[in-house]
Amino acid sequence: MNLYRWALKVGYLGWKYSGFQRQPNRKTIENMIIEALQKEGVFDDYKKAKYNFASRTDKGVSAIGQVISFNSTVDKIILPKVNRLLPEDIWIFGYKQVADNFNPRKDAIEKHYRYLTIYEGDISALKEAAVIFKGTHDFKNLSKRDRKRTENTIRNIRKIEVKKIYPNLVAIDFFGKSFLWEQIRRMVRVILNIANEKISTEEIREVLEGKKALDIKPMPGEGLVLMDIRYNFDFVYDEKMLKYISKKIVETICRHYTYYGIAKAIKGKIEELIA
Repeated sequence: MNLYRWALKVGYLGWKYSGFQRQPNRKTIENMIIEALQKEGVFDDYKKAKYNFASRTDKGVSAIGQVISFNSTVDKIILPKVNRLLPEDIWIFGYKQVADNFNPRKDAIEKHYRYLTIYEGDISALKEAAVIFKGTHDFKNLSKRDRKRTENTIRNIRKIEVKKIYPNLVAIDFFGKSFLWEQIRRMVRVILNIANEKISTEEIREVLEGKKALDIKPMPGEGLVLMDIRYNFDFVYDEKMLKYISKKIVETICRHYTYYGIAKAIKGKIEELIA
């Protein structure tokens, strides 16, 4: 019996889930995906299939670049069949047969995360603040420690881009081979605090050098998106699935514009009453 190792490209809106990684008695994205793959007969037992994933995204975090891999006796992955078993906010849209020893986390060349946040100040201040994190630093004091794991806390950030998406909405993009738990969300908090002159670059430089410790709370997970993970190969994408995702995202945008309008109307009425 032949065994094939597959890598799948996964996307999701993570706002309603307790993170990606499976947890007992919790609604997670990974639980949904494993259940769908088992129902479709791709594998029976995810452990025996040597299943693993590229990034453990936290509660509320979304993705359009997550990657999972596993062994299967199936020689062709029919994505529409698997997707019919998934909720409408989780999608598998790419696939690739990979080497037997492929590991989506260890074999990643680079990861791209984006954080979106409201910012009404001068965007140049954010760009100047972000520069402090470019290059190689020890992020021990700007990440959450996993007591079950001992890992090197030195990371290299190749590039950071800051751009305005809408009048008050800013995207901060981070590119690097790997990131620590809550590292990006804490860096964004620092970048905003520097730009708003709540903290100095010198203080953060001392934090990165291990000379000082600060209580930096992470930004909310809902603003973070895993945009992409690069490997030494290209995925094959399902065009119909990409069009379906695009349609669902447009529906989500329209729905949230409605929420925005309702919130703005209520705020306006409250201001009238206060006046």
